[in-house]
Amino acid sequence: MKDILLAKRYAKSLFELSIEKGELEEVNNDMALIARVMRENKELRTIIGNNVIRRSKKENIIRKIFETHIQPSTLTFLYFLINKKRENHLYTVTLVFLKMYLDYKNIVIATITTAVAIDEETKTEILNRFSRETDKTIQIENKINPKILGGFVMTLDDYQYDASIKKMIDRLQTEFKVNLFKKGF
Repeated sequence: MKDILLAKRYAKSLFELSIEKGELEEVNNDMALIARVMRENKELRTIIGNNVIRRSKKENIIRKIFETHIQPSTLTFLYFLINKKRENHLYTVTLVFLKMYLDYKNIVIATITTAVAIDEETKTEILNRFSRETDKTIQIENKINPKILGGFVMTLDDYQYDASIKKMIDRLQTEFKVNLFKKGF
């Protein structure tokens, strides 16, 4: 819990600074890049989170990896985290920043799990229906899971809508477990 509060504080300061400087889109892209690199590179996370490694060494690593790919203000922010000895929270800060950006832009990410990939027509139909209900712009992330057999499972924030064939079969199995037949009727 303390980590999230700390990450929110740093992410909020970067978010407000990027709005003030008119660099919100660029900094958001930078934070998405940093989050992806941190998620995919366990060695980098280990080095950045290691308290034994000197700050200058960490700054050098960050500079070599990101300097040509991110805004100078984002790079300065990364150095700031290192100097405040908060670099082990970097990944969480990036995730919180990305969430703040989505909230600011009134965007929500919906995860749709289907047995096969969905076509553009179906995707557009789902987008239109749920955009009207939520009054938000929806971005769809499609996942494939053949175990659901058919239909779809949609997760939108804390809401889950399960219209899968597997769910229907499970429901029928539960109903058939109760024996409604009574002898002598």
